[in-house]
Amino acid sequence: NAVPDLIAILDDQHRIIKMNAAMETALCASTDACQGRQCFNCMHTDGLMHDSCPHSRMLATGEVHTIEYFEPKLKRWLQVRVSPLRDASGAIMGGVHVATDINSHKELEDRLARRNTALQESVASLETANQRIVEQQKQLIKEERLKVLLQMAGATAHEMNQPLMALLGNIELLQHNRSTAEQKATHIQRIGEAGGKLAEIVRKIQNLRHDEVRPYPGGVTILDLHLPKGDSEGRQAS
Repeated sequence: NAVPDLIAILDDQHRIIKMNAAMETALCASTDACQGRQCFNCMHTDGLMHDSCPHSRMLATGEVHTIEYFEPKLKRWLQVRVSPLRDASGAIMGGVHVATDINSHKELEDRLARRNTALQESVASLETANQRIVEQQKQLIKEERLKVLLQMAGATAHEMNQPLMALLGNIELLQHNRSTAEQKATHIQRIGEAGGKLAEIVRKIQNLRHDEVRPYPGGVTILDLHLPKGDSEGRQAS
């Protein structure tokens, strides 16, 4: 009863034998009120047994089964794990259901999906910016345009390397199943920050209106993406 998960013991006919305090609270019913009733009558809004019922699968295979699903009656996502109960001869006499609330994990997954969408938009913007560079390349003299293109590539690689590595690193960390909800939230926040930096770099590339360069290790030069807008306009006017 001290466990926050919803726990119930069912027989081989899906009837409730006993359940813990957390499940009684979630169903707004006592064990006495539900005892002898089939679990799906108490658990599901429609009162029907679902095709994905893990208890049915466990009875059929004799193995532990786990599913994730959204329960409208409880208005939450659950991870349900069912383990078989056997008698002295080894025959299955029922099962133990343990339902864990995974709403917070699902919310984090949804936030990650939104962040990924924003990242894709940033990538699309970057592709557009690159296409504009290519179009400009065709209009300029070969040697001069090649020089500018190399400088732009160097500036882009220099500016994007750090946020891109942060982005990829946090995505990799999110793929570890052992991450806690708090850790996942931190990784998602860092992904958003890295995506914002990439978007800002794309904006600077798109709004580039000067050809000022700065030295770069290796004896080369790259375009200066951080030249103030007023300064660049003044240089062009002069």
